[in-house]
Amino acid sequence: MNKNLTEIFSQFTLTDAENTTKNILENYKEKVYCIVHFLYFASIVLNELDSEKSTPEKENYRKALLSGDFLLPDGIALNLLYRKHFGKELPNLNGTDFLPCFLSNIPKDKKVEIFLYGATEETVQKSAIYIT
Repeated sequence: MNKNLTEIFSQFTLTDAENTTKNILENYKEKVYCIVHFLYFASIVLNELDSEKSTPEKENYRKALLSGDFLLPDGIALNLLYRKHFGKELPNLNGTDFLPCFLSNIPKDKKVEIFLYGATEETVQKSAIYIT
């Protein structure tokens, strides 16, 4: 595994959904914002994070992943790759499983703003409706 991917994998959040939710909300409270990235296996392939080839765009993407507050592994393919290289399972923090857990644990008396990025406008709109 190349150094870029090893560096990214070392940033994964490795706690369960309940503790990750708690940690994200604590971070949000302290900083008044919290950047949470989900990394999907296809993003590694499409952005060639697993190769030594780099472009300014790919380097910016890598830096963005590393600069967030939390990096959550998304999907079984990523779990298989991680297990192959590190011999450990990743926690189940993929978006479709984690987001309902996260949303249901936001205190009802607290306002938390959520900004969505990284998808088509249609997908973001549908996600916003689901979240609301």
